[in-house]
Amino acid sequence: MPQPIQISFFLCVVLSLSGCASLNRSEPIPGVPQPVDRMREIKELGENAKKVPPEKQQEYAETLALIAREESDPLIRRQAVLSIAHFPTQTSAETLQRAMSDSDREVRLAACFGWYTYGGDEAAPALIELLGKESDPDIRMEAIELLGKMKDKRAIPAFAAPLSENNPALQHFTVLALQEITGARETDPRFWLAYCRGEAELP
Repeated sequence: MPQPIQISFFLCVVLSLSGCASLNRSEPIPGVPQPVDRMREIKELGENAKKVPPEKQQEYAETLALIAREESDPLIRRQAVLSIAHFPTQTSAETLQRAMSDSDREVRLAACFGWYTYGGDEAAPALIELLGKESDPDIRMEAIELLGKMKDKRAIPAFAAPLSENNPALQHFTVLALQEITGARETDPRFWLAYCRGEAELP
């Protein structure tokens, strides 16, 4: 039976939140976790999520949510978002939803991966929402690719937007995603645009 991970980690990360400014100094401060150490600990927390007892899942998720919400360092926020996705709680879903509007693109990109990890019925609609409101083409392509891997047909109407744009990379990723979802091998973006609009049928 897996052994539960130690909860002492939480005292470190929560206390260090109050000293975020000091963590950015060039000289390490004795007794204060440095960013690289905190990111490693937060990453390990996600990797070991299955070892966390069910009664502790919410507590761990709330701590990661605090980091994702309050941390000034976007790299640490990013790691918190990636890690919280391994905890199947409503707090995790709310944190991933909030991360989709983060000011830092890497955090928003982490939200894409996070939703894919989190899964469930909420994941595809969240990625569809992100696809519709996100302006960064790399994040949009990641959302498209992950929606394709999910094979969720609810994404099909949303794919009309990237297919109608003059962006070959977006079109390419969308065609690949539609091929995964439908099993069809059609490669013409114009056909797929008509299909997503309900104006064409698969052969």
